[in-house]
Amino acid sequence: MKTIYFFKGFFSLALFLIITTKVFAQPIGATFNNPINAGTISPGMVYTDTKNNAPANGFGNDYGQPSDDIYYKFTLNTAAEVSISNCSSTFDTYLHILDAEGNLITFKDDNGPLCPGLPSSIKVQLSEGIYYVVAEGYNLTI
Repeated sequence: MKTIYFFKGFFSLALFLIITTKVFAQPIGATFNNPINAGTISPGMVYTDTKNNAPANGFGNDYGQPSDDIYYKFTLNTAAEVSISNCSSTFDTYLHILDAEGNLITFKDDNGPLCPGLPSSIKVQLSEGIYYVVAEGYNLTI
């Protein structure tokens, strides 16, 4: 009789863990392998997105500062100067640009070329290819 109860408890626990895992899946943009796809960027094109990386939103932290990271992916079909900013942020931010393999190309903390103060911004010449942007806060949020 005790063995039957043990297995019933075990199966209930396993079912609970499976349900919990599905409920708390990370959002798109949480990892390098599941970025927000900004598509193919052409010279003169503007892409805008607003996300909150507060821990409650589930992005997670696997790069750079202790805050949660938001990953974006974009493609260039031709070499271009690319400008990226967190100028509208009210938090101290970081930006990182990675190549298609995840290697750091450049990063910026404060006083970038597009906005003064704590929001970060980058202006960089990039070749044709696939790139990733990691946006995060200096401490916990952006």
